[in-house]
Amino acid sequence: MKNKKHYVIVGNSAAGLAAARSIRLIDAQGKILVLTDEEGPAYSKIMLPLFIGGQVSREEMVLAPESFYRENAIELKTRAKVQGIDISHCSLSLENGEKVPYDELLLATGASPYLPPIEGIHMPGVYPLRTREDAERISAALSCIQGEAVVYGGGLVGLKCLEALFNRVGRVRLIVSSDQILSMMLDRTAAAIFQTRLEANGIKVHLQTELVACRGKGSLEKVVLANGQEIPCGLMIVAKGVVSNMQMIAGTSLRAEEGILVDKRMATGNPHIYAAGDVCQPDDLLGGGKRQFPLWPLAVEEGRVAGANMAGVSQVFSGGIRMNAVELFGLKVISMGITETQPGPLVTSQSRQDGAGYRKIILSGSRLKGCIMLGDINGGGVVESFIRSQQEVDEFFIRKVVAGSVSYAHRLWPRGGRK
Repeated sequence: MKNKKHYVIVGNSAAGLAAARSIRLIDAQGKILVLTDEEGPAYSKIMLPLFIGGQVSREEMVLAPESFYRENAIELKTRAKVQGIDISHCSLSLENGEKVPYDELLLATGASPYLPPIEGIHMPGVYPLRTREDAERISAALSCIQGEAVVYGGGLVGLKCLEALFNRVGRVRLIVSSDQILSMMLDRTAAAIFQTRLEANGIKVHLQTELVACRGKGSLEKVVLANGQEIPCGLMIVAKGVVSNMQMIAGTSLRAEEGILVDKRMATGNPHIYAAGDVCQPDDLLGGGKRQFPLWPLAVEEGRVAGANMAGVSQVFSGGIRMNAVELFGLKVISMGITETQPGPLVTSQSRQDGAGYRKIILSGSRLKGCIMLGDINGGGVVESFIRSQQEVDEFFIRKVVAGSVSYAHRLWPRGGRK
């Protein structure tokens, strides 16, 4: 009788959970062990700002209850931190000294918040946001905060945190190093519209501003800016990006840059080790090469593909594109692919700004490479399908996209449409 395969998944979030599901659909008999350094079953990390803002409960964040693991014969081992991989013996070493053997291994360890090396960054009152424990600490601190709150970082996580703090305490300030907010997601025009909305709600925005110190007696009382200005505050969330959790591959033959390098099968250079989610660096669908895509939907797809291949069914990941669809401060926005013109054949085809919002598309020849839709997001799904497929479009289709009147019917005739 053939021995049961032993699958080990390190990580219990989007990619790890998707891989476990994928494996179990293919292999009903294999042993699946999920290791996580957190406590309890999987939960939605993208809901953490909503939890801070009081919009969802702890229970509502749960992705997979304990019954899911039981019904799918998945062993979940919590508070299990992986220290290293012994590739020659196909085993993991845990922080407690335990050795865990594997036949097929998935690294879905995610990423940790980057904390810049500034004075007082680790003092009480200064928080990153990456785990449920982080969110619970922040939520508890907000119940007794004195003065205003600060968010350091103008990316999507920073803006979500800003909205959550605004909903709880009202008095919030945003400090951003770059010359616009959401610089990885929006162009300058769209960012300026968003900033106007923030300021209309009484939120002070500091652009091109560095924070150099956090100070207080025992806990945070103020932050100091590079220009010498001191801002009294009782709480600050640091949202300055993330760093991949790939310490466990140190000393191995696995290759990494900003993340662990993987091929289209989500396989590393070792035939029995895969990586998925924020820790990996897969193919870039539009730009070529490899880059990180710290996005929940892509992590799920990467995990699904990795799990299938681990179980012996060939699947490929077509490549990642940057994509976000979110509503912040009452403004809906979709951002996909390339959002700024670049040297070479990429050009901005058309853009529109009016009372309905702002939209812009980027093309290379007759192929869509990216878009921004702010306010009016009609047709976002259609545009995404053409960015992914790189199917050619004509001027009629482009005008429909910019006008906000494109629909799924236009997928049938993206070229040669009625003028």
